[in-house]
Amino acid sequence: MNNIIAKKFKFDIGALIKGSGVLFIGMSIVNVGNYLFNLVLGRTLGPSDYGVFVALNSLLAFTSVVSSTFLTTAMKFASEFKAKNELAKIGTLVRYLNSKGFLIGIAFTILMLILARPISNFLNIDSSVPAMVLALYFLVIFTLSANRGILQGLQRFTALSINMALEPVGKILLAIALIWLGLKVSGAFGAIIMAATIMYFISFIPLKKLMTKTKEKIDLKMLWQYSGSTLLVFIFLSVLSFLDVFLVKHYFDPH
Repeated sequence: MNNIIAKKFKFDIGALIKGSGVLFIGMSIVNVGNYLFNLVLGRTLGPSDYGVFVALNSLLAFTSVVSSTFLTTAMKFASEFKAKNELAKIGTLVRYLNSKGFLIGIAFTILMLILARPISNFLNIDSSVPAMVLALYFLVIFTLSANRGILQGLQRFTALSINMALEPVGKILLAIALIWLGLKVSGAFGAIIMAATIMYFISFIPLKKLMTKTKEKIDLKMLWQYSGSTLLVFIFLSVLSFLDVFLVKHYFDPH
């Protein structure tokens, strides 16, 4: 019995170290990539346009409360289903969160399109086009977050890390091309949207086998209860972290 426990403990430690190492490498690439992305934008857009980008990009920080909720919820329930070997339920979870994420994304996109002009006025931005382009990001971010959460819950750390690491690389290359074409801030947001969309479709590759399994019902009430409490936590964290960016863009000189 002791030998069995020792072997089991050793295996868990090995898996923990391996998984942590893969995620560390992946997140390091993501952080360096995002830093380079902002560096490229700062050099190519100039101070005023880069200020516009940062202010509008901070909107994503507020709406990230929803995407973070999708990710955390997906991760929790996917890990539970995996532990119970209820793989068919994971396939159901993928379909359900993707369908709801897309519908919520449509709602956010429509709302953003309606508020594009008032938001631009508040932030002292001459054109509402960048805000309108940004609105399209909501069509993909919630579903992408759900798939990444499921990959994390399934401990598919290599697939998750590759998916996350490729995104900033794509953003940099696409941003350089679109800004060179004269699209400026709209091009920067276009690069973000295009890179996220590509990563969304790639995220289905490691989930493909689960999608073919027979559908099995999941406890939607428990899922929504968990999502609601998680959403409240992320709302408060987001407001505390990014409200200052909006106030600076509203009250300070553009340059």
